[in-house]
Amino acid sequence: MSNLTVVIPVWNNYQRFLERALASIREQKNDCEVLIYDNGSETPICLSEVDTGELRVRVLRSETTCDLGKARNKALDEVNTDFVCFHDVDDLLLPGALSFAMAEHHRRFLASVALQSLCTDGHGHYWRIPSPFWQPLAHHIRAALIWRTLESNLLAFGGGCVLRSACVRAAGGFADLSYGEEMPLNIALAIRWPC
Repeated sequence: MSNLTVVIPVWNNYQRFLERALASIREQKNDCEVLIYDNGSETPICLSEVDTGELRVRVLRSETTCDLGKARNKALDEVNTDFVCFHDVDDLLLPGALSFAMAEHHRRFLASVALQSLCTDGHGHYWRIPSPFWQPLAHHIRAALIWRTLESNLLAFGGGCVLRSACVRAAGGFADLSYGEEMPLNIALAIRWPC
């Protein structure tokens, strides 16, 4: 049995990205369960219309749409594995990303593993997301240096990171917000456990 659940919240027109997101998870070659949380879509998700391949996929449906943080927390309540990855439906995972993250968890006790974000042109070419223009200046301005340190150390994880389910629950889960819902969780994880 898998020790990892990938949670994908989906609603309304974001359903068009679902098949591509599932393909990027399938390419990981990890034994994982995928939990799709249908966040009150007007047209419910129909798995028979989506190529799931060999993935084990469950769909949970909410009759009403709630903030993304609350949707992630509701899905977390249904996670029965030690590890969880919250994956945005319009994102893709780089090849080997989940294997890398799981290997890091097995090497040492981590609350989360943040992976470097990359962009792709869809033809196999990747590049790093450009750093904000102010980051090089941050080393000369104390307030900017403090913010850069907080941003890169406390606010580190995003989509595609593998987290310990128990740590996310103990930290209180996500904030009930549509944007910035991961920031309070990032800070709580960073304060309570090594990241």
